[in-house]
Amino acid sequence: MTKLRVANDELEASVMERLRALLDHSDIAISNNYILTVKRLEAHFDQDNYWRYDFSQVQLPGNAIYEHTSLLINHPELIATIVLSVQEYLNRCTNSKSRTERAQLYLFVSLRFIEYVWLQNIVDLKRLCPRHVEHLPRLLAQGGWWKALELGSRIESLPLIQYEALTTSKKPYSLHQGQQGRQRDLQLALGSSTNHIYNQYRKWLKNKKKTRHMPRALFFRI
Repeated sequence: MTKLRVANDELEASVMERLRALLDHSDIAISNNYILTVKRLEAHFDQDNYWRYDFSQVQLPGNAIYEHTSLLINHPELIATIVLSVQEYLNRCTNSKSRTERAQLYLFVSLRFIEYVWLQNIVDLKRLCPRHVEHLPRLLAQGGWWKALELGSRIESLPLIQYEALTTSKKPYSLHQGQQGRQRDLQLALGSSTNHIYNQYRKWLKNKKKTRHMPRALFFRI
C-alpha cells in the first residue's frame, strides 16, 4: 500500500510539473496544493488582483469503476485538462473587465463536462468518443446540467437515512450554515461541484409533485 501511495504521489508530481511547463500565459498559475489563480483585470488598487479556485474541494461521483465518491486531486490529469482549457480561453479572449467572470464560467462548464463523462465511466479522457457526448446537447436543452448530470435521481438514490438527513434535517452537517451548508453537504454526498444544488433540488421536487398531481388529460397534452 505504501509503494502504491508513493507511486501515486510521483504520478501527481509528474503531471503537475508538466502542467506548469505548459502554462505559458502570465495571468494563470496553479500551486502545489491545487489552487488555481487567474489575474483579475477588473480589480481596483485596493482589491485582490487574483481570483482563486481550490481544486482540492472538488469531488467526483461514484461510477462503475469507482464505487464511492473520490477527490478530483486524485486524478491530476483531469485537473491539467481543465486548467489548460482555461488557459486556451485566456489566449483567445480579449483583455476586458469581464474576462475573469467568463474564465470562471469556462472552468465551471469544464467541471460539469468532466462529471458528465465520469458518470459514463470515462476516467481517462483519451478513451472519450463522440458517442459518449452525442446526447449531451439534447439533455442540456431539456433541463440544463441538472438533467444532464441526473442530479435529481442521484439525490433520491442516496440511502434513505442519508437522503432524509440531507434534505429534511433542520441543520446542515457542514461547518457552513443555512443554504450554503446544505449545498456543501449535497455536493459531498453526490460527488458534484454543481452550484446551488440544494435550491435546484427543491425546485425540481416541487415541479415533480405538481406533475404527479396533474389531471391525466392535461399531462398527456404537455
